[in-house]
Amino acid sequence: MNKPNDLVKRLTHMVFCITVAVIVPVTVFAAQVADLYTGSVFVADQSESARQRATKQAFKQVLVKVSGSRETLFAPGIQEQLGQAERYLERYSFDEVIPYTDEAVPNLEFKATFSDESIDRLLKITGQRIWGRDRPKIVTWLAVQQEHVRQLVGQSEGDEINQELQRAAQSRGLVVVMPKLDSEDKSLVELSDVWGLFPTSVAAASKRYEPELILLGRLYPVSESSWQGEWMLFSAQQGEFSHRWRTQGSDRQSTLIDAMEWTADILGEQLATSLTSQRMQVSMRVNNIHTVEDFVALERHLTQLPQVESLIVSELHGHEVVLKLEVLGGANALKQALLRHDKLAVMANVDFADRPENEVQFQWQP
Repeated sequence: MNKPNDLVKRLTHMVFCITVAVIVPVTVFAAQVADLYTGSVFVADQSESARQRATKQAFKQVLVKVSGSRETLFAPGIQEQLGQAERYLERYSFDEVIPYTDEAVPNLEFKATFSDESIDRLLKITGQRIWGRDRPKIVTWLAVQQEHVRQLVGQSEGDEINQELQRAAQSRGLVVVMPKLDSEDKSLVELSDVWGLFPTSVAAASKRYEPELILLGRLYPVSESSWQGEWMLFSAQQGEFSHRWRTQGSDRQSTLIDAMEWTADILGEQLATSLTSQRMQVSMRVNNIHTVEDFVALERHLTQLPQVESLIVSELHGHEVVLKLEVLGGANALKQALLRHDKLAVMANVDFADRPENEVQFQWQP
């Protein structure tokens, strides 16, 4: 382990005033979305006309996924760019996939990846929000009624309903985990708990999956051409966050898609960062920095936050580093982000209420 003076020397040999721009915006949750800037569309063939249409559709998908809102597509400045999708395109591919349904659907998937810097720049100059790569893990308990029979949906890859839900979630950048429905789950949760949208037993059974949020839903047909879903989204630490809503569609799949759309819209409103927020300087003290590697990891974590515009090392005291940050939304926005960060913990003897308004203090947990 390096001595404090050695750490100071080694950090001093680094660029001391490190000013960094936000390169890849992310929020602060446990699960990371790797394909945030990739959209996928089923196509009938690999013709140029099919590719151009699919590129535009994938571009729309990515704009909604990154901004966290379907309303983004109707914003001034965005609409004018929808026909310019090729300008933002980095690469694309066609892949044959195994259909998960017996219906006659194309089994050729077009995937398009767009420039993250260009997408972020477009959203910024048009005043839209950005919801970054780190997103909450959502464990989803779903009961479905088909032909008068009710069943729970688990994480089996062969489950058609699970595949429909996962594809809908992926298109909005949601990290959805289905329960295993093994003996441990079944000892805590019954079908009637999920069908009745009763959160207590479901919350207890969800702890093993370590989710940030829990989505509880029931899905059923109301006629031959109409399905309905009822949903409840709440924090794994009950009471902090709760939403209820209904979705309707012409079939099961469209009703599931609408559920994922609403889930993403709700979370995007809460978690996406407005790049037009007021910028404020915040002083941040971080304890337990023992090595240069610790410092580099801390810097990387902070500069990936969409709230952080720039970072400057201000002071070094033993194993404590003091940083000056330019933060969108100020100290409150930064506190809310860092409080849920797995690498940073609130100092046990520090109460935010006793700190200056523009100062935060944390302990690094490598």
